[in-house]
Amino acid sequence: YDESHDALSDVNMVIEAGEVVGFIGPSGSGKSTLVEMLLGLRFPTAGTISVNGIDIREVLPSDLHRLTGLVSQEPQLIEGDLTENIRFFRGSITDDDIAMAVEASGLGRDLSSLPEGLHTMIGPRSSGLSGGQRQRLAIARVLAGRPEFLVLDEPTSSLDVHSEEVITETLERLKGSVTIVVVAHRLSTLRVCDKVLVLRNGTAEAFASRADLERDNDYYNSAIQLAALS
Repeated sequence: YDESHDALSDVNMVIEAGEVVGFIGPSGSGKSTLVEMLLGLRFPTAGTISVNGIDIREVLPSDLHRLTGLVSQEPQLIEGDLTENIRFFRGSITDDDIAMAVEASGLGRDLSSLPEGLHTMIGPRSSGLSGGQRQRLAIARVLAGRPEFLVLDEPTSSLDVHSEEVITETLERLKGSVTIVVVAHRLSTLRVCDKVLVLRNGTAEAFASRADLERDNDYYNSAIQLAALS
């Protein structure tokens, strides 16, 4: 960041409760900055971000943290079993919360292949887990806190096609129950999205359904064509 230009400008959108919204754009377009602002980690120097009509600056950080969750591109795991990784030092997370999160994240289907199910020990490098399993474990960790707003930052960028498909199925399962923003690297992830924000040079070029973008947005169509060739 520097003081010579705005990192973001002219970004206007409304995300409805229960929607899945995708963010796409070239590197440096402002996607990560916008995510940080939605999570209350940065605040706009002009304009407002509102949560249910309340300026995000007026929401207690502890309340905002309780309501939101972030799944990063490279989830960090701890030395312990899967249950401990889902609970992640939060004494308020109950066994029922963990069971719900395992089911909602799609992690349950993997337990039969693990030697001790949820009590299988893993370490920070999570040897023995596939990339998709690590990502589903990270999603389960966030869901155990029962957030209302979930951000996934390029969740499938380092996964194989099968693991990507499972993560997409997880998003479809969560649709309607949690408000989700997906920063998309692979555009196949967008198929579950209700709307997509196209960011270029720090500006919202478009915010519309995939069908409308296919009809009207050159960047979206060129990205789709490149994805088909890769």
